[in-house]
Amino acid sequence: MFFLHYKTSYGATAFDQVSFVSNIVLSMILLIMIDIPDTTSTPLHFNNSTFEKNIVWYRPHSDLLSIVSVGLYNPSNGTVSVHFTNSVFTNNTATTSGSCIYAVDTGTQGNILNIYLNNITAYDNFKTSNKFGNTRAELFKIDNAKELHISGSNHFSYNFGSIFDITNTIIYLNGQLNIIGNNGYIGTGFKVQGQSYFLLSNGLNVTFTNNTALSIGGAIYAIITDLNFFYTCMFQSNTENITNIKMTFIDNTAAEAGSSIYSNNLDYCYPKLPFSFYPSRVWNISVPPTSLSLCEHRDISCIQFNNTHEYNLSVSMRPGQQIRLQLAAAGCYQNAVQYGYAAVTFLLIDRDNVHSVPSWQVSANSANQALLEKQDCTLVTITLLKNKNEPSPSSPAIIVSSSSIASGLILYGVHLLDCPIGFELNVTEGKCVCSRLLHKLSTSYQPVDCHISSGADNFISTITRTGTEWIGIANLSNGTVVFGAALNCIGYCRYKSGYTKLIVNDTSSVAIADSDNLSYSVPLCIDNREGLLCSQCPPGYSVVFGSYECKQCSNWWLFTLIIYAVIGPLLIYLLYALKLTLTTGSLNGIIFC
Repeated sequence: MFFLHYKTSYGATAFDQVSFVSNIVLSMILLIMIDIPDTTSTPLHFNNSTFEKNIVWYRPHSDLLSIVSVGLYNPSNGTVSVHFTNSVFTNNTATTSGSCIYAVDTGTQGNILNIYLNNITAYDNFKTSNKFGNTRAELFKIDNAKELHISGSNHFSYNFGSIFDITNTIIYLNGQLNIIGNNGYIGTGFKVQGQSYFLLSNGLNVTFTNNTALSIGGAIYAIITDLNFFYTCMFQSNTENITNIKMTFIDNTAAEAGSSIYSNNLDYCYPKLPFSFYPSRVWNISVPPTSLSLCEHRDISCIQFNNTHEYNLSVSMRPGQQIRLQLAAAGCYQNAVQYGYAAVTFLLIDRDNVHSVPSWQVSANSANQALLEKQDCTLVTITLLKNKNEPSPSSPAIIVSSSSIASGLILYGVHLLDCPIGFELNVTEGKCVCSRLLHKLSTSYQPVDCHISSGADNFISTITRTGTEWIGIANLSNGTVVFGAALNCIGYCRYKSGYTKLIVNDTSSVAIADSDNLSYSVPLCIDNREGLLCSQCPPGYSVVFGSYECKQCSNWWLFTLIIYAVIGPLLIYLLYALKLTLTTGSLNGIIFC
């Protein structure tokens, strides 16, 4: 049924004791009012009506997908009121998205349309045959209206989707309102945005029980997006003498944040809000976080939330390695810090040129992270990958955060290194794996035998040693530095029972370590040796006669040469002066006495 009011406020349609059952529609009842004059009008009224088993059919680019749709276009001043009284909505469904009632005022002032709901019951709507439902639908969607009035005794239970999706509309609550056992995506009871806020009447009794949101706002999601309304409390009273106003929240849950209420506009509420929560939990009320910080540096106050926090990690990272951080997303509620949910994306950039680092990136699996509300600190693992075999940048990179949070996070001091000895870059996976040279030694070497360290032990990368293998680098006679490996090294390599891990700390040194405790380690080469198969002494060292040990050469040789240079001529002169010779026998007595 289509009702068109064009440049007139006259005409009204009333439905009394009418049942709308088993219809498949885009809009079953559509009221369009265009260029209406400056008068008061009540064009549509439903009384004692039932809406049951209707299907809202989805069509792309169609705005009015609803059982009852009301649209005002280019209205002038005046009042247009639509009433729903003593009506029931049950077992209605939507193929993709839709609502039971959708009302929109397209005027720029948004002060024409009023919606009145009195004694409304809605249950088991937007379910499907598999007992799940469309959590992105809504029962009542109101955009840019002047007022929504909910009064009398109203009951909304076991529906899927938000019960109320309200934008730029003042919400008057009066009487009894029960919202029980509903499942939604955001704001299962009320999803309130724009310039909307609540006006509570004396005698109001609202109960939210066992409602669940798949993301945020188990009962209410209320976000002010107009800064002119930011210092106005989301919940206000429409009378100065407040008496007997109750809002009770029982066992509501949200997967991400705000088990009962998620709002950015609760700080300027006076007197105290009439809320009761069962059970009492710190995350019944949540605010959007405005700051990211490392947990070890989270001694911050509310006045610091507008600042981007910078931290010097001072870490060295190779392809495939991970940074593990404890992060917190913080907001401010009633002048106290509150930790909440945040979805964060991490990017790796060049600090000097402020662009992405060539061939390096944050892995797809770790680029997007969720900081959880029910944990003050969330462990975040960031994996860095390299997809090209080219030199790494000489200057440190930085990791920055991107999210809806105004104050971000900058992590600088990230030194990007190439793979250590014994490893090579797998450009497909973007990480360091066992060198192909190790596989030539033995087919027993598998990718799991080479472990690029992660987290706090980023400087300890290991290769499993199955016997007496040697790995290392050597300087060839032409000045080339090469990596080498041997299946056996018995003479100059160390073997120790239980020490089955080769540790490569940098590009040259190798140690063997206890497989159960890597902190117990000793050099792979014995007696200060290095080079191919540990067969060489380091520069400045020399082999000791009768031993394998390399010892540091002394710098006293010049002093000894000077002594010999002085004492030698004096000894010759002494022999000459005393005429000590073997022929006279004088020297024999000195030598052989």
